[in-house]
Amino acid sequence: MITLNLYDSNKSDIKFELNRFPDGEVQVTELEVDKFVEGMRLIAPIRNAEELFIFEQVMWLIHKKIHAVNIIIPYLMGARNDRNMAKGRCATLFSVLWGITCNLFKTLDTITFVTVHNEEAVGFWFEEETTVKFVNPYPNFTTNEEQIVIFPDAGAERRFKHLVNGPYLIAEKHRDINHEQSRIVSYELKNPNGYDLSKINKVIIVDDLIDGGFTFKLLSTEVHKMLIANDFIMELYATHFIQEDSLLSLTEYYDEIFVCDTFRSLPEHKNIHKLKELEEMI
Repeated sequence: MITLNLYDSNKSDIKFELNRFPDGEVQVTELEVDKFVEGMRLIAPIRNAEELFIFEQVMWLIHKKIHAVNIIIPYLMGARNDRNMAKGRCATLFSVLWGITCNLFKTLDTITFVTVHNEEAVGFWFEEETTVKFVNPYPNFTTNEEQIVIFPDAGAERRFKHLVNGPYLIAEKHRDINHEQSRIVSYELKNPNGYDLSKINKVIIVDDLIDGGFTFKLLSTEVHKMLIANDFIMELYATHFIQEDSLLSLTEYYDEIFVCDTFRSLPEHKNIHKLKELEEMI
């Protein structure tokens, strides 16, 4: 399939240039519009407002030539702010999705998102005629008396429990309600179903995104308290990571880390692995 890849120009079948005016405005130039074909693929991360502007420019040019495009959004800015109504942070997500939907041929375009925080909140913005897909890179996890999955919160359980065949635990977050972003200050791990954890030798943490890494360090500490008598390894699975330094710091807390390069390239480290290529997900 012919691909216009705004994330990695080296992997793009359709060449383009990005130029910046003195006032800072970025413009897409030298775009090979003669290569546009119906159903072509557009890979367009939206990590910031500028990339949304680039997406809107490209979509306008695409629909001057063709009627249908297969859009892939590896990372969606504002996706984690789907429910912070009181603080107004949800405005970011609303603005981004408004910018996307205003540039679609609703009955002909297909759009695929990679591991968003809330599929319902994102899907709400699209008309029924638009084909909207949600994909993630995770394998299926089989748990037993020696291996268990722990979700960092109820949201992660809701999103990923269908991947787990067997028992799992859910961590409970405790937040500082006086902090501007209600920062997580501690975790509490419970075992309400009374699973026998005495033979556990592998713990797998599954979530959507690694940002600063602070909460995953807290969670690791809590797991080691719960399983203080066990000799075990810890693995962390997440689709997106934002800060390279934060990801590297987590190698002191987790034996193996599996992530994707949906936001940035993976740093070189023997314990950090690419979970799945974008092409494999779509």
